[in-house]
Amino acid sequence: MALFPDIEYICEAMALCSSYTLDPDISWPFRWSPAGFSYFGIKISPQLTDLYKLNFAPLVQTKKRDLDRWCGLPLSLLGCIHLIKMNILPRLLYLLQMFPIILSKKTLRQLNSSVISFIWCKKRPRLRYSFLCLPTKCGVLGAPSFLLYNLAAQVKFLLEWITDDPNSIWLSCETYYMSLIGKLHC
Repeated sequence: MALFPDIEYICEAMALCSSYTLDPDISWPFRWSPAGFSYFGIKISPQLTDLYKLNFAPLVQTKKRDLDRWCGLPLSLLGCIHLIKMNILPRLLYLLQMFPIILSKKTLRQLNSSVISFIWCKKRPRLRYSFLCLPTKCGVLGAPSFLLYNLAAQVKFLLEWITDDPNSIWLSCETYYMSLIGKLHC
């Protein structure tokens, strides 16, 4: 029995519990993907522990390859930092804003070392990267601090949860479901 016979399967769905079994008599307007799927470039997995491995590890490797490839470009120090801010940082921020995850020290070390290697063209650094990360108003170049960007992205989640912003999607969903639960218990 097909519930939606004219709809092409362009959507994918994944069961959140492993014990869910599909009824073979029902045709759904989407394809079931028990192993996971990709949503706006983010790989979704049924196991939460796999999200870091599926999304951040490939990003770090891709970023490292890109920086190694661009190392021969005739860029100034400021040009290198701007390239990192315009190309590398947005890709990292996209993932950081999608997942409430704190990057591991190992990942931060890998990010910083590949950026340092790029800025100094695989030579010995002349300035510490932490010094380059100081703000431009201090007379420094304002290189991105991946740790601070990671923390800022996570604080955004916390602020959304604790502030009473009427435009917050999470707050309106939570208020609605809490009112339903309250009605059930009364």
